[in-house]
Amino acid sequence: MFIGSNAKSSYLDSFLASTNISDAGIITINQKNSSATLKILSGSKRQEFFYDAFPPLSMEMIKPYLNCDLLIINMVSGWDIHLDTLRSIRSVYDGIICLDLHSLVTKVNADGSRTAQKPDEFENWIQMADIIQMNENEFNTLNSSNLSLQEFFLNYCISKKKLINLTLSEKGSNTIYFSDWKIQNINHKAETFAGEFESTGCGDAFMAGFVYGLLTNHTKKNCVKLANRIAAINGYYKGLPDLYELKLKLKTECIT
Repeated sequence: MFIGSNAKSSYLDSFLASTNISDAGIITINQKNSSATLKILSGSKRQEFFYDAFPPLSMEMIKPYLNCDLLIINMVSGWDIHLDTLRSIRSVYDGIICLDLHSLVTKVNADGSRTAQKPDEFENWIQMADIIQMNENEFNTLNSSNLSLQEFFLNYCISKKKLINLTLSEKGSNTIYFSDWKIQNINHKAETFAGEFESTGCGDAFMAGFVYGLLTNHTKKNCVKLANRIAAINGYYKGLPDLYELKLKLKTECIT
């Protein structure tokens, strides 16, 4: 990822110092850091404004980090990488690719506001990934033919190894994949905790929980349960939680 020269602050340094995250892939770029403003409309509905976009990452930047068990591509800006770059990754990487569609399913207007937009060749983005995550609004933007999730899976997930996680905010999630010669569906109700729920970042937390479960050999059903629980814990906080407090909260909830 890129980071603007004005944003490599003491907070970032202290964050990296307290985690097992390497900063080797963080590339300082001589421009103002990208930023987003979220206007809360109601519940999980919000209007995002996006400013100071970074250029896309190239294959040359990504290639040194492909010696890994699993790769998550999170389309935060919507053009974090080009489709051709994803094709290049897929051609040399035989591990699991998780794709969070996120801002790929939007466009940025002249005033910085985001609006929904079905991307060109979205079918090819899906074909390059093994696990595809999207929320309900993103699914509806792609699903102009008003297909059910099962019909959408049959149309666009030709490979039997693919899995779709559809996150449904306060309604939980719906996971669909192919196993035992038939389509499997896992519907999971949202986990709840006391207090007002804040959905910002819950999709990222869901992905983190799901892949943690996957890499620690949980069943898919337990991966989904874990993902929903971690998303709910994320929603317990407004903004970024203190890392020490978050670790205690995860441990209390039997997530270590």
